[in-house]
Amino acid sequence: MKIIDNFLNEFDFEWIMDELNNPYFNWHFSTILSDDTIMSHFRKHGTLLVDPLYNTQFCSLIDPETEWIKPLIDALGAKKTKRIKVNLTLPTKEHQHHGMHIDYAEDEDGTNPDQCKTAIYYVNSNNGYTQFANGDKVESVVNRAVIFDNGLWHEGVSCTNTQKRLVININYYE
Repeated sequence: MKIIDNFLNEFDFEWIMDELNNPYFNWHFSTILSDDTIMSHFRKHGTLLVDPLYNTQFCSLIDPETEWIKPLIDALGAKKTKRIKVNLTLPTKEHQHHGMHIDYAEDEDGTNPDQCKTAIYYVNSNNGYTQFANGDKVESVVNRAVIFDNGLWHEGVSCTNTQKRLVININYYE
């Protein structure tokens, strides 16, 4: 796992911020984890992976040819992207864990994870964070990137101190 602060130069960072804060940006309401994933976990373990009340976000899939995302792709050294997704979660009164997962694997148990890399780019600072199953925790700090192998279990955790937690999740091949 690599954590890199000041990942993009000021111009490229501001360009991303401007795009994502545009009132006409194309946000879509969705769940964080699928109902199938939650129910499969419940059947196997008898516990909920995430509270359904907080299993919500706004997101948008980004085409890798979109001009304002290219500096981020280039900074990662990505040769090919599998998925680029912007996630916006709203604050909660207390931190809410959104469920440990691997972005791409054969099944919900993480069997045979795809051999891609995952990068999480933090667009704003807040007290939310990314928690890893190995105990590592990465704080949401503006213009920070964390890069790790796709097979590493992780989850987003909501913020309680700002209007939103905004990250860009990129799955890619080097």
